[in-house]
Amino acid sequence: AVVHGQPAIAVPISSLRAHAVVESGERLTIIARDTNETVPVDLTAQIVENALALMARLVLEHTGCPPPPVTIHVSSDIPLASGLGSGAAVSTALGRALAQVLKVTLAPEDLNRMVYRVEQMHHGTPSGIDNTVIVYEKPVYFVRNQALELLQIARPFTVVIGDTGHKALTHVSVGVVGRLYEANKSGIGVVFERIGAIAN
Repeated sequence: AVVHGQPAIAVPISSLRAHAVVESGERLTIIARDTNETVPVDLTAQIVENALALMARLVLEHTGCPPPPVTIHVSSDIPLASGLGSGAAVSTALGRALAQVLKVTLAPEDLNRMVYRVEQMHHGTPSGIDNTVIVYEKPVYFVRNQALELLQIARPFTVVIGDTGHKALTHVSVGVVGRLYEANKSGIGVVFERIGAIAN
C-alpha cells in the first residue's frame, strides 16, 4: 500500500543494528559476514551489480574522494529477508563507516538518497520507508514522494515482533501485489485505502 502512495507510520527498532568495522587493507574491499561474500570496489566497472559495491561507489562519487585502502566488515543483527530493513541498515552502516574513513560528513538527506538507490537494486520499486526510518533513526509519518514528517512519541511503548524464520524477499511480495493491483485497480485500490486509513 505504501509503494502505491498510501501513508504509513514507521518506527526504528533500535535494539537491532547493522555494524561496519574498518581495518587497513590494500584496496577498498567489503566483507559481508551474513551473506559470506567479499566485494572489491571497482570504480571502473560500467555496471554495478552488487548492492554493497553500489553503496560504496555512491559515497565515493558524492564526496569526490578516491577509494581508501581499507577493508570494511559489515554484519547485521536484523534477520535477513524478514521485512525489517536489514539491507537498508547495512547500506547505512557501510555509508557512514566509509564517510568516517574519508573524514567527510554525509548529510542525512544525502545518505538517505544513496541508500534508497541501493534499495532500488534490492527491491525494484521500494516505498522508501526502510531507508528513511533507518537513516534518520526516528519515527516518521511517511507518504511516498512527499516531505518527510518526523514524529515525536508522547510516551514509551513496546512493539512485539515474531520471527517465523521463513525468509521472504520484499521485491517478490511487492511484485505480486503490483500485479494484483494492475489486474484489479478498483478492488485492490479500496484495500490500499483501508490500509492507509490506519496511519491517519
